[in-house]
Amino acid sequence: MGMLASLAGLDGVAKLASSLFQPRTQRPVIQVMPATGGNPFADRLGEALNSRKAAETAADKLIKSHDANDDGILSQAELGLDANAFGKLDLDRDGSVTRAELIQAKLKRS
Repeated sequence: MGMLASLAGLDGVAKLASSLFQPRTQRPVIQVMPATGGNPFADRLGEALNSRKAAETAADKLIKSHDANDDGILSQAELGLDANAFGKLDLDRDGSVTRAELIQAKLKRS
């Protein structure tokens, strides 16, 4: 089937609906499925994992670039944000922003 898909120039996975031994007028139509096999759950899971990884990468970069005292958490002064903007990141309201809070805030915005 992969060869048939490549010969036909299809981007997805080609799937025949029934046997090719039927008369020409009754041959099946080729159904093109997305590369993941058409599984909506797998598509959503892949998107979620990619979003999570992007959020983790963004959090790590922000901490690395703004954590002046290298304690792994960010203060309002280190981020240079006003109280309102900082409050959107400081989810537990303890006066500091952790990597987990940054990731959670990023995922909420996505």
